[in-house]
Amino acid sequence: MLSRVQRQSGMDATAALDALNRLIFAKTGKQLNTLQSAVFCGTWLGQKYQDIAASCHCSDAHIKTVGAELWELLSQLLGEPVSKKKPSLSLRTLGRRIIST
Repeated sequence: MLSRVQRQSGMDATAALDALNRLIFAKTGKQLNTLQSAVFCGTWLGQKYQDIAASCHCSDAHIKTVGAELWELLSQLLGEPVSKKKPSLSLRTLGRRIIST
C-alpha cells in the first residue's frame, strides 16, 4: 500500500531518501545519519514516531528530537517550513523539490 506522499510524488521512500541525500550533500557536504534516514523514510511511509522508534530500538523521545532536528535542517535547506505535523503538505513539496533536482 502506497502512502499519500508516495502517490502524490511518484517516489518511493528509498528513492526520495537517495535524492534528499544528494541535495543535502550538495548544500552541506554531509548526508543524513541512520536515525535521520529512518525518521525521513518512516514519515514518508506514514509511520508514527512511536513505530519508527520501535524499529530503531530507541525511545520515542529520542526519535522526536531527531525528527525535530531533521525538519529544521530541511526547512533551512529548502527555505520553507517542513514539519511532521503537516507531513503530506511539506513532504509533497519536498518530493517535488527532490524530483526537480
